[in-house]
Amino acid sequence: MMNLFLAALGLTPVVFGSLIGALAPSDEGRAWFERLDQLDYIPPPIVFQIVWPILYVLFGAAIVLYMWGFRTKSVYKAVQAVQTFRGLPLLALLLFVANLFFNFMFTPLQFRFKSLLGTMLVCYATLVTAIALAYVFYVYPLDNAKPKKAKWASLLMLPYIAWLILACTMSTHVYLLNEDER
Repeated sequence: MMNLFLAALGLTPVVFGSLIGALAPSDEGRAWFERLDQLDYIPPPIVFQIVWPILYVLFGAAIVLYMWGFRTKSVYKAVQAVQTFRGLPLLALLLFVANLFFNFMFTPLQFRFKSLLGTMLVCYATLVTAIALAYVFYVYPLDNAKPKKAKWASLLMLPYIAWLILACTMSTHVYLLNEDER
């Protein structure tokens, strides 16, 4: 049962991220975004379509690798561990869910609601929760016998964090360059 939960957990970013990326942007929203003043370093849309699925796979793999140390066949032990924050699985799950929420809000805010400020703020919230999650992965391994798994989980977060830094930079520049759209 725990393996099924971990599989679902790992696939969540890939499945929902792909769905939101495909369904949220409208043609009108994309045309609006392309009319905005932008800097030359913003990659073409195809780059985003290639990079995001890879980042979602890495993100999903990181949470599975981290939570793997929490696997137990005893429901009682699992509930007790969550209630006492032993190994902080609840904190990791909360940060994971918060990060996905912020991440998934980015595309609708930018392309449906055309909110440059909302997009920028959500981007920074995604970055902060990703850094916090990588920190939890690194500092609080769930499987004390094998802390290297947790360290690998935090390392798998680094490309995601690097891309989020770029995304925040791009979002901030687009916001600052387009004062008339605020």
